[in-house]
Amino acid sequence: MSDNLALKIRDLIDEKKLSVMALEKKSGLKNGAVRNILSGHSKKPSAEILLAISRVLGCTIGELLDEETDPKDKKNVLNEITFSNKHLLHQTIDHILDFMSRNNIPIKNKDLYESIEKIYQYIERKSGSEFDKEFADWYLEERF
Repeated sequence: MSDNLALKIRDLIDEKKLSVMALEKKSGLKNGAVRNILSGHSKKPSAEILLAISRVLGCTIGELLDEETDPKDKKNVLNEITFSNKHLLHQTIDHILDFMSRNNIPIKNKDLYESIEKIYQYIERKSGSEFDKEFADWYLEERF
């Protein structure tokens, strides 16, 4: 739970353009309460802490915990993709992370997963195994 919770909180903090300290202050939590969740020190935060965080971030506790009432609504970004070419997958991930780092783009799980999916699938269909840097750069420049 704590890894997914930390990722969700990080994404929402970025979305709301808040700092961790601002979230702690606005939610009325002690200094370090949110940082402890993000760092994994607080593995099972209380309902009161989650409620305070969710109110500031504009979501429900269920959304923070990534719980959804209807399993059909849950979006699996990688949609059961089989990555049969591990070398191509590795090149794709390295290239995306390098691009994001060079361009100071924050790495959000949804952006990363969707980019991996699109680039990997296109290259695998087109060439089979040879990494297509030109396509990958084009896709990433268009996306970001």
